[in-house]
Amino acid sequence: MSEIKHTYQQKYQQYLTLSKEYAKKNTQISIFRLIWFLLWMLGIYLSTLISIVAVSFSILAGLMGFIVLVIWHNKILKKKKTFEIKRDINLFEIKALENDYSNFENGEEFINENHEYTHDLDIFGSHSLFQFLNRCFSPLGKQKLAWRLSAGFLTQQLITDQQKAVKELSHKFEWLEQFRVSGIQAIESQAKKGAPVKELSVWAKRTSIFNAVGFKILVPLISLLSLFMLILLIRGDLSFSLFLFYMLLPL
Repeated sequence: MSEIKHTYQQKYQQYLTLSKEYAKKNTQISIFRLIWFLLWMLGIYLSTLISIVAVSFSILAGLMGFIVLVIWHNKILKKKKTFEIKRDINLFEIKALENDYSNFENGEEFINENHEYTHDLDIFGSHSLFQFLNRCFSPLGKQKLAWRLSAGFLTQQLITDQQKAVKELSHKFEWLEQFRVSGIQAIESQAKKGAPVKELSVWAKRTSIFNAVGFKILVPLISLLSLFMLILLIRGDLSFSLFLFYMLLPL
């Protein structure tokens, strides 16, 4: 038991260090993206003093650089999230070895008081056998585990086959860890796809910045300022480069 705990502790420290490292990289590239954007806007403004060709080159060069930064940033975020999941997996296993299974779902939704034995033996619920065994990350996985605990295998062959499978997987530590990471990421990805409607509902109920007095005052003022700038451009009292800079500034 102590050897297993030591392995989990080593991996936890490893992934804790990596998650912090990539959190730092995330902050750095976020700042770099902001600096790049400001330089991009400055480059476009200065290029308007040269020629339309220079403006086009500045826009394209800046856009390509910004896209590269976004792709790079997304890769860093993905690695950061992966290391955070691995960190938590090992932390939860350390706690489980210390008899703290609170990080694993207890299957209380499967409690059936009319079942022959699951209710009496605390198969489901807090501090139950289900919570002790549960490492599932999908609803289907939890349902299958619940079925095995409440119905189970009825033949010796199925029982021995299950035992052999468990024994084989118990030696594949790295594979099991990566499998859990992939599963958690897949579930989170599916949850995000269904999130917009829920997020929109939350957004609609919260106190929005758009309802703030200052924002309500700024909206008509900015509209009037834009109209004024356009009139100055038409009259020739404002250079096109300054007008272009004003239009790009909201970005």
